[in-house]
Amino acid sequence: MSRDPAKSTALGTQTVCAALGIADMTKLIPPPGLSLAATEILRIAYRVDHVNKELIGLAASAARDLQHLADGLDNPLHATHGVLGHTGVRIDLLAARRSELMEQLPTLIRLYQQAAASAAPATTPVAVAAEERRNAARATPSRVRPPSLSETQQQALIAIGRGNAQLWSSIRGGRLSVTSQGPERIRPSTVDVLVERKLVLRDTSTSWISGQRLSLTPDGEKLRDTIVAKRGATSAAAEVNRSPGATDRPGTERHL
Repeated sequence: MSRDPAKSTALGTQTVCAALGIADMTKLIPPPGLSLAATEILRIAYRVDHVNKELIGLAASAARDLQHLADGLDNPLHATHGVLGHTGVRIDLLAARRSELMEQLPTLIRLYQQAAASAAPATTPVAVAAEERRNAARATPSRVRPPSLSETQQQALIAIGRGNAQLWSSIRGGRLSVTSQGPERIRPSTVDVLVERKLVLRDTSTSWISGQRLSLTPDGEKLRDTIVAKRGATSAAAEVNRSPGATDRPGTERHL
C-alpha cells in the first residue's frame, strides 16, 4: 500500500493535531496569554516535520543503495566512497535529533493543555455566581482611576484604536507580529498587557496564523480619548509658549 509522502513526513504537525483535536495547524487558536506557548509548539512541530522529511529521504536513498548491493549490482563509486559514505552518519544525527524534538513536543503540548484548561472559565455554580458579581461590579460606575499606562502602551492603544490592527504569525511558526495603521511598532507583549487590563479585545475566532483582529473595549476607547485629549492640550500649551506673543515685549502694553 502506497503512503502519502506529505502525511508520512508530517510527524510533528500530526502529533499536535491529534493531541489537541484540531484538523490542521491553522485551527490552533490559543486563549489569551498563551500565544507565545502556541508559537513554540508550532515551531517545534514544523522542525520535527523538516527533520523527519530529510531523514526519510536519506533512509530511502540508503535503502536503495543497499538493495542494489544485495542484488549484486555494485556501483563503481562504492570502491572509493563506500556504500553509504557520509549518509550513514547523517542518518544517525537526524534520527537522534528527531528523537530529541519528539521528547520536547509532547511536554510542550501537555503544559499548554494544562494552562489552557486553567484559563478556561469555570462553570460551577459558585464560579458562575462570582463571575456575575464581577460583571455587575464592572457595569457599576465607579470613581476608580483609570489604569496608568507607559508611553509605549499609550501609543499602542492609540494605534489599535485607528482600526485594522492584527496579531499574526507566519505559517512556519515565525515570531508573533502586530500590524496597524501607523508607523508605530507594537510588541505582542504590549498587546498582552492591554488585553489583560481589559482595554483591548483579541478576536480569537480566527487563528493568529490567519491574523487576529485587535480592537478597543469601551474602557479602552474612553482611556484612548482621555490620552488623546490630554496630549492635544499639552501640544496646544507648548505651541502657545513657543509663540512670540507668549512673552511681553519691551515697550508694549498687555490688555487683560
